[in-house]
Amino acid sequence: MWLSASSKVYRFLLPYLPYTKRYNDTIMKNLILILLILSPFSSDAQLAEQKKELQSLFQDSHNGAQVSIGYVNGDSISFLGFRKIDDKFQWLNNQDSVYEIGSLTKVFTSYFLSTSVSNNNISLNDSVFKYLEFNLPKSITFKQLSNHTSGLPRLPSNLVRNNFLDPYASYTEELFISYFESIDTLNSDPGKKMSYSNIGAALLGYSVGKISKMSFEDMLKQNVCNPLDMNSTTTNRSVIENKLVTGYGMFGINPYWNKPECLYGSGVIMSCANDLTKFLTTFISSNDSNITRMLAPTHVRNNNSSIGLGWIISNTDNEIIHWHNGATGGFRSFAAMNKKRKTGIVILSNTQFKAEDLEKFGFDMLTNE
Repeated sequence: MWLSASSKVYRFLLPYLPYTKRYNDTIMKNLILILLILSPFSSDAQLAEQKKELQSLFQDSHNGAQVSIGYVNGDSISFLGFRKIDDKFQWLNNQDSVYEIGSLTKVFTSYFLSTSVSNNNISLNDSVFKYLEFNLPKSITFKQLSNHTSGLPRLPSNLVRNNFLDPYASYTEELFISYFESIDTLNSDPGKKMSYSNIGAALLGYSVGKISKMSFEDMLKQNVCNPLDMNSTTTNRSVIENKLVTGYGMFGINPYWNKPECLYGSGVIMSCANDLTKFLTTFISSNDSNITRMLAPTHVRNNNSSIGLGWIISNTDNEIIHWHNGATGGFRSFAAMNKKRKTGIVILSNTQFKAEDLEKFGFDMLTNE
């Protein structure tokens, strides 16, 4: 039964879920159940049943809740979406609606890294501080930033959250550099232990940008958006403002998050299900060096869990799943793929409602027959 497999996966996932998830115990449980009823969107009868299940799951959700789902099955991509307005469900084609994707950005950041390696600009085992004007007591490599084995903490110690609803708005590049200049010890020796680090991912994006002499937005356009025709994926809110949905947090409408560019690598991108399924399809179908480099394990925790570059890897019942999630104050994102089966799933949500086990059920979509 799928619950037993899901429980094993969930125990592995817990250390890596976004910190805001600890405050929201239930969206993911019900959103991921969607995955069990979606696959794939085919006959009218099946679609009617899927809608019935979704309506049951979200009948107690707040008005304004919206979900966009994309499912990849080989060369086929299907979409399903809904929102709740005036206590009624509205089924809609919202695959072009834009959401903040939070830490799912880290996969893009590692893609920029892999591209720089392919272009012979850097090596994965280079010290990041070889290219920067500040240093640490111990060398940290690009690979260690990408696979969360740098020894850096989750967040910088000089981050003061003056606004809980927009926690990074007051942070600056000056504080960022000052933080690294003041560090005299790490949580662990680099390369020894996997410990999720937002500040490490931020440093990765910052350093690759410095080496490439490009802004994060320009790296995104050049390496991803233009080649894949992802026209609604950006770090610039003004570009997609008319497509951006409203996010809802614990206290109602949550403001969009603002970050200084030095933190962009940890989570800033806005995107839609239509674009993200294109991105996911590239990883599913391609075997070029940029892709294979990211998907190969770079640090192994045990027989069932490891990490590549950006992608977290789970081995569940002999099925290899690459995945990542994301969260901001008012949004949730999840992307996962089973390269062997050529299947993948993207789920974007603008609500904190019932936020727990998205990944727990999502894995089953990609592992069960």
